[in-house]
Amino acid sequence: MLNAGNMLDKDLLQCQNMAEVLQAVEKHYDLTRPFGIATKLLVITGVKKILDLVKAEPKQTWTK
Repeated sequence: MLNAGNMLDKDLLQCQNMAEVLQAVEKHYDLTRPFGIATKLLVITGVKKILDLVKAEPKQTWTK
């Protein structure tokens, strides 16, 4: 019997980009639990490092 971690691993192997990775994580885990202060800072730092690692291109989400 597969657990959530094993099922996630299987799905992650099929991912071709970061959007698909995030969809796979959301599929197998509940991500709605609120952050603690330290956890929030670690997550923000980690996300920024991942964006650099995958060379994510910024979208223009502001208006001039």
